Amino acid sequence: MKHHRANRKSPSDNLTVSYKSPDLFTNAATDVSDSIILTDSKFNVTGWNPTTEFLFGRNVEEAKGKHLFEIINISFPGSSLNNMIIEIQRTGYWNGEVVYERYDNQVFRLNTSAILVYNDINVVSGCVIVSKIISGKDHHEEKLLLAESKYQTVIDTLFEGVVIINTDGSIGASNHRAAEILGFSQEELVGKLTTSPVWKAINEDGSEFPLDKFPGTVTLKTGLGQENITMGIERPDGKLVWLLVNSQAIVEQGKIVAVVASFNDITANKHANDRIKESEALFRTFMNNSNAYAWICDEDGILVYTNSLFASVYNLADGGKDKHISEVFSEKVAEKFLEKNKQFLESNEPKFIIAESKRLDGTIGKFALYRFHIPVKTYKRLIGFQAFDVTDHQDTLAELKKTNERFGLISNATSDAIWDQDLETNEIYRSPNFSKLSGYSMQEIQSNLDWWFNKVHPDDKDRVRGKVQEYLKVNKQSWEDEYRFLCSDGKYKTLFDKGFFIYKDGKPVRIIGAIQDITERKKLEEQLLNEKIKQQKLINRTTIAAQEEERDNISKELHDNVNQLLMSTKLYINMARKQPDMATELLLKAEEYQLQAVEEIRKLSKKLNSSLVKVLGLKKSIQEIVNSFKQLNDIPVNYEFDSELEDVLMDEQKLMIFRIVQEQSNNIRKYANAERVSINLTRKDDRICLLISDDGVGFKVDESKMRGIGLTNIASRVNVLNGEFKIDSYPGNGCTLSVCFPLYA
Repeated sequence: MKHHRANRKSPSDNLTVSYKSPDLFTNAATDVSDSIILTDSKFNVTGWNPTTEFLFGRNVEEAKGKHLFEIINISFPGSSLNNMIIEIQRTGYWNGEVVYERYDNQVFRLNTSAILVYNDINVVSGCVIVSKIISGKDHHEEKLLLAESKYQTVIDTLFEGVVIINTDGSIGASNHRAAEILGFSQEELVGKLTTSPVWKAINEDGSEFPLDKFPGTVTLKTGLGQENITMGIERPDGKLVWLLVNSQAIVEQGKIVAVVASFNDITANKHANDRIKESEALFRTFMNNSNAYAWICDEDGILVYTNSLFASVYNLADGGKDKHISEVFSEKVAEKFLEKNKQFLESNEPKFIIAESKRLDGTIGKFALYRFHIPVKTYKRLIGFQAFDVTDHQDTLAELKKTNERFGLISNATSDAIWDQDLETNEIYRSPNFSKLSGYSMQEIQSNLDWWFNKVHPDDKDRVRGKVQEYLKVNKQSWEDEYRFLCSDGKYKTLFDKGFFIYKDGKPVRIIGAIQDITERKKLEEQLLNEKIKQQKLINRTTIAAQEEERDNISKELHDNVNQLLMSTKLYINMARKQPDMATELLLKAEEYQLQAVEEIRKLSKKLNSSLVKVLGLKKSIQEIVNSFKQLNDIPVNYEFDSELEDVLMDEQKLMIFRIVQEQSNNIRKYANAERVSINLTRKDDRICLLISDDGVGFKVDESKMRGIGLTNIASRVNVLNGEFKIDSYPGNGCTLSVCFPLYA
């Protein structure tokens, strides 16, 4: 039985159905909180709104075309799906309660109404189903869930992880980043309790992080937000990830309804900081256990660092940091000390002297003092000092000098993996950092050149060996090279190796150097090269496109101007043949059109010919454009050209400038209705500035205008110049085009 119900309404009179435009339901339903579903006459899904998408946990695109009751788990208390279908087919309307169980085991009771939709010939074309949540979440949590649906897309784009914790401690929702950081899928993460034993966490000191101290749990209990809490979490795959966590309560009407916790993965930063702390601890431990007095000061004599021995001898509390050297030494010694520092900085060469100073027991002794440059970037230059008490050990002075030379030259090399080669015995000392870099144990590392060369990549070996020998022959002070080195894991690392030669009586006796692992840097350089290649390809494509567009413009001008003039010429010649009595007048007219065609071709040729700039120069080429304004448009032009630019600009730059002036001049002729024009090309330091202005009608600068009137071509040419351009215009106020680019790009 068919029912004729134009614009039928439900008994509650809350829903009006438009039979001709079911798509309007989707548009109208986007911002409502009720679930709205559209199906065809066989209950196959044709669309639903965001509330439905959240409620069912399914994207509408995945559901389209599928039978509604095959993709959602719905039951009918006291009735059945079959009874509902019979009722709606009989009356065209059904209302009742249904129960829906979602994928995360949450159960919702829904007050649901369904109404059939009829087309113009009164045949059923679909069905509209509207549902309102009546239980399954309290009022506050329902609002929270709807808010989550509205903002889920935004949250999922965040770099940090975000979870919503329900009042029972379960995770109610999360973004993709949160699941990714914690090592779960979103489906696995949602529903987990924050107090579940599945979470294994530690503090920064390695102690257990109690579950009841989790930031979200604390906020849930106390309502107090937690900020910048650092904790380590063990993921399901066994990987430890370090998090920086913040949590904040969501409060409605004085009650906590949920907690939002956000966290960042700081694992990489923490590992880096740990390594820095470890390096600093190693440095301080080494220096504080050294028998040498060690300190660092800046070029003004302000102490930056002292080891424990130096601080003890001179009674410096807190190491004496930021004290002036005059507060440590006597006035006379301090003046001499600062003068020596000044001389050292002027020469920038390590200095080794024997000097007298106070010993630990208060007596005056002799010290081997080594002064060297600290190569770090600071506001003030830094100088390092090491002083060994040689009062009772004069016979060890030579060895001390050798040791101090090693430490001093280290400051001129990299500090990753230190090595020291005795050129007389060819024995090589390598620091423990080389073991970390290469993966070989200190026992596996042999102190001879053969072991090292056997690990150098075959393609690099001869080059490296030859370069070292070449530098030794010509008494070079330093040597450096890059090469690939075979590590213990069978993989090659790219190393940067730098060494300094030590000469004795004009003969090289030692090389002291350092090795850096630059594998990642080389990868980045390769990526940068590939990116430059991509950019060049893009430039080439843009150039070709511009050329094609220019050809199209040529074709259009030939068709619209020259072709029409020639056709008119032909027409008048034919008329002259047929009307001899008017032949003279008609041939004169034909000649006039012919001359116009020649002039058009001449202008077109001049416009296209890039060699014009090379032959005439940029200044005269632009002058041709200026002259054409006066001759063809009777528009005066104020033209200024910095004459030195003719000599400093490259040919490509000149051509780009000429084309920009040409393009903007055409724009002014076609659109500006200007009475005056100004063209200025100047140089300011190492930047070139082109300014073209007119007093014409102007226009409102927007995206549509920027894509038209030749400005796209101007933009592409400015891009080739590695510059930038700006349009200042407003209706009735003319237009100014400014272009700036570096002279040496």
